[in-house]
Amino acid sequence: MKITDSQLIPEKPIFPLNWQSIMQEWETSGLRQREFCKARSLVYSQFMYHRGQLKKSESKPAELLPIQLVAEKQSIPTPTTATPFVLQWPSGLRLSIPIGADSGTLKTLLSYLERP
Repeated sequence: MKITDSQLIPEKPIFPLNWQSIMQEWETSGLRQREFCKARSLVYSQFMYHRGQLKKSESKPAELLPIQLVAEKQSIPTPTTATPFVLQWPSGLRLSIPIGADSGTLKTLLSYLERP
């Protein structure tokens, strides 16, 4: 019976690997990545994955840029001398609409008033 490479290398290690120390060991070994993995019985794709993850975590953090906080402008209602808009129905019903009234609310109100 012939034994294949996949039977020699367990799918999951018995104990968790310290990938950071493995990468340091590889860098000082002078071996190519595939050669190192074969010598250490490591799965090459896992080696490359963890190498990429370590590079991401070691990358320079994003540089923070200075910002300037500005107070939010508040709209202050100004008194106006203009008269409000007034709607009057034949029945005598009057609707006085102040300047700056919310258009959505006004539209809803008018749709109810138009109903028979």
